[in-house]
Amino acid sequence: MYDFSSSKPTLLVIDDIPENLTLMYQLFKDDYKVKGANSGARGIAVAESVNPDLILLDIMMPEMDGYEVCRRLKHNPVTRDVPVIFLTAKVDRIDEQKGLEMGAVDYVTKPINPEIVKARVKTHVALKIASDLLKGKNEALEKEVERRTSEILRQEKSFTRSRMWLSMPWFLWRKPVITKPAIIFGVRKRTLSFWLKNCARTLVIRQS
Repeated sequence: MYDFSSSKPTLLVIDDIPENLTLMYQLFKDDYKVKGANSGARGIAVAESVNPDLILLDIMMPEMDGYEVCRRLKHNPVTRDVPVIFLTAKVDRIDEQKGLEMGAVDYVTKPINPEIVKARVKTHVALKIASDLLKGKNEALEKEVERRTSEILRQEKSFTRSRMWLSMPWFLWRKPVITKPAIIFGVRKRTLSFWLKNCARTLVIRQS
């Protein structure tokens, strides 16, 4: 998720050619925090660590190509929401279609046009930030709903308890209701016996 306390969004460039990493750094350094990785495995590790706002990914790399990197990023809960733009010399439409089907948001062929790449990056970063903002608001709303629901349930429980005590006979107020053999319906045997004797005595007096 985008760090709203930061002054710049974060870009991650994954490319095995140092000159390409340098070119991307020079192109975006004024507007973004640019991170670089010279292999697919290293790129995945950096993505998990810094949680970038966008990834620029080369396809043709040794050991792990860009398609596999993208697949792993999209199957990782930490990085699956990070937009990926392929930057590659592969110009066939089949390659472009494959990249988009794997979850990339855009596909840019080399040699690049710097202004077009900057415009596309700006667009997708803005969409990512807007999505993160909406997600954050939804999470905050869910937490507030949970808090208010919990408070209502607590108040209802307290109100029910109060009504229960108010509806009980006065002699039950003197002792809490506990579950022990010496207690019958929350009343001690001695208290209940005394109350029954008083009731019987009162009936005898009235009848006489």
